[in-house]
Amino acid sequence: MIPSAARCGEHPEVAAVDVCKRCGRFLCGDCVELVGEDAYCAACAAKVALPLSKVARLAVALALFGWGVVGVAVLTSREHPLGVLAVLLPGPAGLVAMVVAVLEWRRARRAHGEQRSQRVAFVALVLAAPLFLLMSVLVAYGVFMVTR
Repeated sequence: MIPSAARCGEHPEVAAVDVCKRCGRFLCGDCVELVGEDAYCAACAAKVALPLSKVARLAVALALFGWGVVGVAVLTSREHPLGVLAVLLPGPAGLVAMVVAVLEWRRARRAHGEQRSQRVAFVALVLAAPLFLLMSVLVAYGVFMVTR
């Protein structure tokens, strides 16, 4: 709700019609920049509309690569057992994807407005964490079976 006496932060002679979702500045009709359905000032709209981070895309790609290797290993295990490769490739890929995703998520969160990069980094983390855990369990099981 905008107070009735609120004035535009950029044009004090004009009544405010909205508030910037990011910084809270009062905006007149000329200053409102819509990104999706949300109102922003020009400075915040430029930050919110940033393209998706390449680092966030890298984290998703690493996680998907790891799951792809697991899928190929499962599908071809009867014909051509990949054995060690099925564990050695996805595990580190999942770990690197998790680290990159967490770092990118934190960076995007501090940037106050890169919601898209933040969401993609979270998706990468959701993809990478189970992959890393699965590979860790498989390695532990392999070590247990060898030492038994």
